[in-house]
Amino acid sequence: SALVSDWPLLLALAAGWESVYQLSGFILRKVAPGNEKLGALGGSYATALLHSVIVTYRGFLHMATYWHAPEKHRMLLLDGVAPYDEVGRDVEFTSRIFLSWLLYDIFHVFALYPKLGKWDTVAHHLAFIACSVLACSYRMLPFAFCWLITGEASTPFLNLRWFLINTGNGDTAAMNITNITFALSFFAARVLLYGIGLVDLLIHREIILSSPQIPLLVSQSLLVLIVAGYLLNLMWMWNIVNMAMGKGRNNKKKAS
Repeated sequence: SALVSDWPLLLALAAGWESVYQLSGFILRKVAPGNEKLGALGGSYATALLHSVIVTYRGFLHMATYWHAPEKHRMLLLDGVAPYDEVGRDVEFTSRIFLSWLLYDIFHVFALYPKLGKWDTVAHHLAFIACSVLACSYRMLPFAFCWLITGEASTPFLNLRWFLINTGNGDTAAMNITNITFALSFFAARVLLYGIGLVDLLIHREIILSSPQIPLLVSQSLLVLIVAGYLLNLMWMWNIVNMAMGKGRNNKKKAS
């Protein structure tokens, strides 16, 4: 398996994320010693913000290369075919960055449960850990990984929102702009782009389902997990809309 030989890299990357977490937490505790929540949880949100910026940027770069690629190269990583062999290695490295962050982060989600997320966060992390392990092990779905990872485009705004709330800036113009930007980026990346990519994936699913190098149960499980991930995003989008509508009703009541 391509992934087995990369465990030292995964552990090194996970240790890097843990270092960022510890360092940012230390800085926040020094900067705001009286803010216990910021000191206790801020390191996790700062690390997630950095990760999301890195993988979103790399994801869009990879997607631009794969956009007009033949479907076989979108579905399978094949060596010796330029430029897809080279960009395929870049995609694999980005996938290791993502998987290492998931492994680091789910440890903290469990350790501080439910302060960093509840069952939906756990389900999201476990599902995409499984997706990453399956896809990396059998070197499949590089293009799908590109549009999946760009879903992180909404995460910086979510984390910025948390910092605004927990530094006493939850009722400011910056907060309103952040809320709008978060909702729009979530819809664009995790509902619209994910949905378009999912349709394309399901249309061409036979390429991986019929591949002799990939066990049928593996390819079927991966497809089910990706569909489940989209359903989870729809649930989160529904929650975002409900929160926005509830806040709008509250604002109208105050105005009247």
